[in-house]
Amino acid sequence: MKLAIKILKAVLVLVLTAVIIGIVTIKVASSTILDEAYAHKMLQTSKYYDNLHEEIKSAFENYIGPSGIDEIILDDVCSVEDIQKDTETILGNIYEGTDKKVNTDEIKKRIIDKINQKVKEQEEIITDKMQASINKFAETVADEYISTISHTEYEEKINEAYKKITKIVEFSQKALFIAVAVIFILLVALNIKKIYYIASNIGIALLSSGTFITATYYIINSKVKVSQFKILNNSISLVLQNIVTDILNMFVNIGWILLAIGIVAIIVGNIIKIINTEEGKKKERKWKN
Repeated sequence: MKLAIKILKAVLVLVLTAVIIGIVTIKVASSTILDEAYAHKMLQTSKYYDNLHEEIKSAFENYIGPSGIDEIILDDVCSVEDIQKDTETILGNIYEGTDKKVNTDEIKKRIIDKINQKVKEQEEIITDKMQASINKFAETVADEYISTISHTEYEEKINEAYKKITKIVEFSQKALFIAVAVIFILLVALNIKKIYYIASNIGIALLSSGTFITATYYIINSKVKVSQFKILNNSISLVLQNIVTDILNMFVNIGWILLAIGIVAIIVGNIIKIINTEEGKKKERKWKN
């Protein structure tokens, strides 16, 4: 019977360890990649808008040579504020399902107006054919802008996936907290005569989960080069690198905290055990006397 109880306790501690790791993972995910405010914060801290502005200017320059247009024409066609506003639209589509389109009419208008003004300064007549070419050029540059800021038709699908993930996360979070409560009740029931064992059992679970999380962090850090992550363009890649680094740091910090609390809980449990044992021996000696 005692062996069965010991095995059951070990299983409960193992399950509690897995549950704690699950809760930590969900909490970190909920406060980072699943949170729109976090995405905005990381874009700001990574100087995404400024970096992307420079990339867009470089992308626009690719159209200067073949078109024969003065490169000054495309200066200030779009601003950092434009990029920020349009990026917020994209994030709204992804996180909130707003399904808004990035409007490039203002960018096209600026390009057309600048080119037309330049032609007029050269005292040339803008024919219908020339205007059509100018309009087409503005359309092409605007399409490049859309491509560079990564505004695609997949935003709706990403939002659908996001909604499914958030529902799974909410359900999992409730299930995990219920599991913690059930395991705690079972541990109390199994240690009803020696309550101090509860602290030790919970401490072992916390220590184990903390050790697992910190060990995983150092393994990932040694195997994966976050600085080499590349996706879409350099600006987004930098944001991705910063997000991954930030998430990993959150995990390892929580891991160390769990590890420390686990050690303290084990020590406290053992101290209480020693005190109770000594008191028991004193009582036993009194009865004998």
